[in-house]
Amino acid sequence: MTMAEVTLAAVILMGSASASAQIWASSMAGIHNAQQRQLALNRIDGELILLQNHWQQLAQLGPLAQSCRTASEQLLDNLQETPLASGVDRQLTLLTEEEGLMVSLQDRDEPQARRDQLVKPAALHLCEEA
Repeated sequence: MTMAEVTLAAVILMGSASASAQIWASSMAGIHNAQQRQLALNRIDGELILLQNHWQQLAQLGPLAQSCRTASEQLLDNLQETPLASGVDRQLTLLTEEEGLMVSLQDRDEPQARRDQLVKPAALHLCEEA
């Protein structure tokens, strides 16, 4: 083997090793990001389960109000007082066109990790109009 062949073989080996390392690093970064997103979604889902348990407990107490609109407003007030899990932001929106409440949960560290839940007092038997 001549020196030129050895040098060429070394260059090819180094180039392929470098490319392999870059692909591996990119794959690891993608896996890490996917794991972080999944952890964020798990936090949000845990918070959503706690809220659903809270709504079921309210439903067992009976109707909050005669009208579903008033029950939606009372449910909004009640949820604003309910503590949040750490790392999760909650936005509550009273729906104007229909009786209900939109609950949006978002992770503070992963803004793309988000869940929206429509809550209707009539479905939970929290109003007597249902």
